[in-house]
Amino acid sequence: MSLFETQIYTDFRKLKNCENLRESAFLLSPYTFSYPDLMRKPLTSSQCVVLALAWAALCFIVLTSSPQIDGMLILTILISGALVFIPIVKALKKKQQK
Repeated sequence: MSLFETQIYTDFRKLKNCENLRESAFLLSPYTFSYPDLMRKPLTSSQCVVLALAWAALCFIVLTSSPQIDGMLILTILISGALVFIPIVKALKKKQQK
């Protein structure tokens, strides 16, 4: 099976027995589907460096072009940093364990 031919597995027997809309929406949500053929490879060191530098460059551009630095801007930068650096730290920890 190629990358573009994915099979989506879900148990539609559970869906037939649903009584309310919320339960059926959960069963059809993307979190219940599994993709057995698409495994994510861990980040390499060079990918980690490129991601960190790209994030730093974008933060520099945002900070220098912003007329004022307020709480929402700082909060946005902190959240984006978490979204960028948590996978990087996980990849580096996984690499050190091997």
